[in-house]
Amino acid sequence: VISALVSGVMGLEPSHSGELFDIRTLSRLSASDRATLSEVAIRRNHLEITHIGQSQTRLKNNAGPRLRWRAAFIARVDHLRVNGKNVVARHARLASGETISWTDVIVPSAAAVVVRR
Repeated sequence: VISALVSGVMGLEPSHSGELFDIRTLSRLSASDRATLSEVAIRRNHLEITHIGQSQTRLKNNAGPRLRWRAAFIARVDHLRVNGKNVVARHARLASGETISWTDVIVPSAAAVVVRR
């Protein structure tokens, strides 16, 4: 059940060897839902991740080294907002056929970053 929530609903996935990020998030919540995972241990980091529907994700790197976060959203959009600043979104197609928009963000230790679509 926990695995289904973390990897399914919260879309939390550590990178595989050779990928240019450490962790990816992809919310599967409904538009009106909000969910937070606290004290998630990934490698040497302890994270807090909050999704608001499928439109906003906040990642806080509570402890550990800087983290390369791939913030992804189900939708094709031209730009995402990282801490209020527009960035060009990149796109990919999942095995399910869904299109995602994403950006990579560096999250320093003891810092939080918010990405919105």
